[in-house]
Amino acid sequence: MEKYTILIGGDISPTNNDSEYFKNGNTSILFDKLEKKLKKSDLNIINLECPLIEEPNPIDKIGPNLSANTECIKALKLSNIHVANLGNNHIMDHGYNGIISTINTLKKNKINFVGIGENSSKAIEILIKKINKINIGILSVAEDGLYTSNKNNIGTASMDVIDIYKAINKNKDKIDYLIALIHGGVEHYPYPSPKSQKLSRFLIENGVDCVVWQHSHCAGYVEKYKKKYIFYGQGNFIFDYEKMHADWYKGFVIEISLKIDSKRTICSKTNIIPFVQSYNKPGIYVIEGEKKEKFIKEIYSKQKYLKDEDFVIKKWNEFCNEQKEWYLSELLGYERLLKIKNKIKNDESMNNKLLRKYGFNKEEILKLNNLIFNESHNEMIKSSLKLYIDEFYKKGAKIG
Repeated sequence: MEKYTILIGGDISPTNNDSEYFKNGNTSILFDKLEKKLKKSDLNIINLECPLIEEPNPIDKIGPNLSANTECIKALKLSNIHVANLGNNHIMDHGYNGIISTINTLKKNKINFVGIGENSSKAIEILIKKINKINIGILSVAEDGLYTSNKNNIGTASMDVIDIYKAINKNKDKIDYLIALIHGGVEHYPYPSPKSQKLSRFLIENGVDCVVWQHSHCAGYVEKYKKKYIFYGQGNFIFDYEKMHADWYKGFVIEISLKIDSKRTICSKTNIIPFVQSYNKPGIYVIEGEKKEKFIKEIYSKQKYLKDEDFVIKKWNEFCNEQKEWYLSELLGYERLLKIKNKIKNDESMNNKLLRKYGFNKEEILKLNNLIFNESHNEMIKSSLKLYIDEFYKKGAKIG
């Protein structure tokens, strides 16, 4: 009976207080007691949440432009990282030169990458890592953004279900164990949305053995579906970024133990290793004892509830109800009204007066509903925006 271990870590961004430790290769400080596990593991996968560059060249975008110096690769190499997932929303924060620099740095240090390609066909390709006699497949996709590839341009793989199905079907006879990494979901929301749960279950039904959602920056709940695991967010791995909500600093590494017998039958066991990262000191420190047991118990506590689709919808609607004013204000150009409303929220009479005069009306809501939910209008909106974006960013780059 052959045995193999796979470790999957979340978002790594070698920034701020952690940067120098990455450059100097101080793996014991960065990874604490996890360092020994990384050194012994057969396959280590992380999500590299920023490009590795020499000189900053930030693109115009909404949100921060993340980056780290190419020298930060030293800690990744010394800690035995085998695969860097590049399928995320920050990997092209410094344009095409930034991603080429990242890829060249990874190649120079013999670290594989997945989730990006010089066009959409290349980006969706499954990386197959051979460990002795077993083939591990890694599929990486990300929600769409400025960083998404298309037929002619470099970028990440999209979450197009047809493309995902084709990629899995094309490689199903070559792979013994398949992992799907999905960069998406709402930040700081530990539950799945109804759509993300539907996609995750679809992937399991079509040959994926473990689904891992990344990007939410919080430790999400776990669902067991058809004897396979779906992780709805694993939190950051090492990501020091300003002062954030407490959930930002908590995460876990997924540990998959595989056994394969003479008939090539695979048995798998999945655990999580919880930790706190970039909080008051650099790197992570592994949680142990009662705190560890409490953490793990919480992560697995919603399994029976997640089997109920009505529960998932209820949680999602509750969350959306808290956020709906902000979203509609952004879409309808009422950002200033919302700010005023928040400032005078204790003055009910003034609040109601403003809403009657400037608030959302039925016609606007119905118009938005038609434009967003109708598939053809939705596609038109996306394509029209893309034409504007293409004018801003003249694309064209190849992976050497």
